[in-house]
Amino acid sequence: MASKPRPRVRADTVPPQNLEAEASLIGAMLFDSEAPGRALALLEPTDFYHEHHKIVFEAIGRLVSQGKPADNITVASELERVDKLSTIGGTSGLNQFGEQVATAAHIEYHAQIIRECAEYRTLMQVCMRGYDRSLHRAVEVEELIFEVFDGLTRVKRSDGRTGLVPLSQCLDGDVARIEAWQSGASKPRRIAFGFQKLDELSGGMVPGEVTLIGARPGVGKTSFALQVASSAALLAQRVAIFSVEMSALELRLRLLSQLTGIHERRMRCKAGLYENELPRIYEARERLKAVHLTICDQSELTVTKLRLELQKRYVFEPPDLVVVDYLQIMRPEKQIDNRNNEVARISAGLKAIAKDFDCAVLALSQLNRQNADGQPRLQDLRDSGALEQDAALVLGLHRPSRSGAELSEEAAILVLKNRYEGLGRVQLRFSGPRFTFEER
Repeated sequence: MASKPRPRVRADTVPPQNLEAEASLIGAMLFDSEAPGRALALLEPTDFYHEHHKIVFEAIGRLVSQGKPADNITVASELERVDKLSTIGGTSGLNQFGEQVATAAHIEYHAQIIRECAEYRTLMQVCMRGYDRSLHRAVEVEELIFEVFDGLTRVKRSDGRTGLVPLSQCLDGDVARIEAWQSGASKPRRIAFGFQKLDELSGGMVPGEVTLIGARPGVGKTSFALQVASSAALLAQRVAIFSVEMSALELRLRLLSQLTGIHERRMRCKAGLYENELPRIYEARERLKAVHLTICDQSELTVTKLRLELQKRYVFEPPDLVVVDYLQIMRPEKQIDNRNNEVARISAGLKAIAKDFDCAVLALSQLNRQNADGQPRLQDLRDSGALEQDAALVLGLHRPSRSGAELSEEAAILVLKNRYEGLGRVQLRFSGPRFTFEER
């Protein structure tokens, strides 16, 4: 059976571009003293299709970065310095840009056209690269999927964080934000834990940052995190849970248990429910179906897999909260002899995800062996000091032993590190049948 011919771009096909918009924008940058700053904030040299336009744009950028004016004379001198003036056709080639523009008023519109064409070209490159690597089976399928998704999501540079940004472009908006906070018209963006005293003490979880919850085995850190996640989801926030330890079914049953007060063990038993309890489960089911909460229970979870799942699921809107249960049993991208370095890389990867997706990451962590008084401490974080360093907020969940190995219902959440608000302690009570914590 003959193989299908490989789809190729025809040799005479011109990639998406708009040379008139490029020339007009360059002309505006030479014509208006304020235009270079406006254009440089919106575009990069690689956005230009025509090599001459790219060369002139780069020269203007160098002059502006040195605090020098950009006009025909200074740009010609700069191009001559780097031996590029003859490449664009000399001073006559540079003077032609002045014929392309009558006003700099439309510079933002022209920049939008140029950037959109550049994005189309990049999209073509990503797709063709994916095709080539698929054809030759150059990498594992999962790695290739990640490469393609990562390339696609980076095509659209809509967050404005593509490089150095002058303070002059930001401070007016920052001060307006402060004024709105002071007047009560708006509040700083935070993700609440759903516990009033804890939220008042800690200020809540900060988007773009990692919050760490440390606890010893059996204390209830999964139940606490699940309660935080469901509280956020019920407040119309987008929540993603990654559980390496528990299955998705176990987590869903525990969510139903938390909302209904019915122990999940009785849900599993034949005739284990009272007559009036099934309607409560139906009601909880409908509440949970209406929220935006997703669960991934991949057993061999790496930071790359986590990022890929987020990119696939949250194409248009990023999540507000990502929960990881728990950090020490995530898999490193590759085996390293030093366990501390493995955990440090995982921690750095989660921090990068928080920043790239502008979401709060709530990561659960095991603590080292119990100290004399049993209270969690920062130095008890297991396997790496990088955990404390990367996290903006570190909480310690504690339940004292009552008798033997049995843990007390009395509990406390300790704010051990807080980059933005205060430290302290909030008393809690744990309800075993419901897998929930309540403030005292």
